[in-house]
Amino acid sequence: MKRAAVVGTVWLAAAFVACVASHIVVTVDVLSFLRSEGLDTLSFGFRGGVPQTDLTVERQFTLPPQFGPGKVDSVAVTAGAILESSQGGGNVALDVFFAKDHASLFLGQPFVSAHATLSGVQTDTLLPPTSRSVNDTVFSTPNVWVGVRARFATDPGADLLGRLAVTMLQLRVVMHDQGF
Repeated sequence: MKRAAVVGTVWLAAAFVACVASHIVVTVDVLSFLRSEGLDTLSFGFRGGVPQTDLTVERQFTLPPQFGPGKVDSVAVTAGAILESSQGGGNVALDVFFAKDHASLFLGQPFVSAHATLSGVQTDTLLPPTSRSVNDTVFSTPNVWVGVRARFATDPGADLLGRLAVTMLQLRVVMHDQGF
């Protein structure tokens, strides 16, 4: 009878440790926040020979209330876009930023970034590598700002015309589960 009690106690302790050490994985479709306000597609027309011009969109969104200090273990950002040009040429960089407040949104390094070179009529898929961030304090609060910046530098000559459509923008957040 004592052996059964010891085995039962060990099993209960192992189950408790497993619950305490568990994680919750949340996928947030950030693109839906941009799409709901028509901020997922940027049309552009820039004069030829311009060294740098930025187009930006930004939006605040709210994460589930379970987010908080010390709960976020890691974050993975996945993004994708389609770039279509109808004339002209140049270089385009697509950058995605996250911040706790609007004032610091486009400061520092982007979470993901992709680059393309355009020439004439062309369609290009921009798929930046997935970015991983461990214990980033940006995601330790329920209110987060997302910003998408398209940075253009045009070749001399014809104007650069086209559009950039964000096709995917997701967060995969792994949080510490606080147990039962």
